[in-house]
Formats: sequence, structure tokens, C-alpha cells
Amino acid sequence: MIRRVEQKKMLTNIYLITLAANPENQLDIMPAGSLHFPYLERSCPLIIGIAAGYEEALELVQTIVSEVYQQTGDVRIRDYLETGK
Repeated sequence: MIRRVEQKKMLTNIYLITLAANPENQLDIMPAGSLHFPYLERSCPLIIGIAAGYEEALELVQTIVSEVYQQTGDVRIRDYLETGK
């Protein structure tokens, strides 16, 4: 699936979890097909997860939040992913 995302193949019902475009937020959930938009091709956000369906994407975000909290005692996901702290 990663290869298909990298090759920008048409993917239906596949969602990407990325660092949020707005630095004030933590994460974004976007359809994989949105990578075809020119502005995202130029500055693709860091992809941290791939899910089959929106519900699975929400569950994956919940898992990420839980794991970061267990590791750090905080939910600053962006800081944890960018610095490991």
C-alpha cells in the first residue's frame, strides 16, 4: 500500500494520517487521493499512518495518542514525532 501511495495510484477509501498542516494542530486525516493535488505534491506532509477507511483512521489516531501519552505523559504528538521526546 505504501508503494501505491508513493506512486500516487488511485486509492479509494484509503486515508493518511499526517502531521497537521497547521502547526497549532497535531494531526490531519486526509484521503490518499488528495496527494494528487499540485500543492500537496510540492510539500507533502509527513505521513505517519495509513488506514483502510475513515473509521480505521480514527482508531489509528486514538492508538497514536495513547502510545505517545504512555511514553511521555503528555499528548504533544507533533513534538514527540519530531524530536522523540
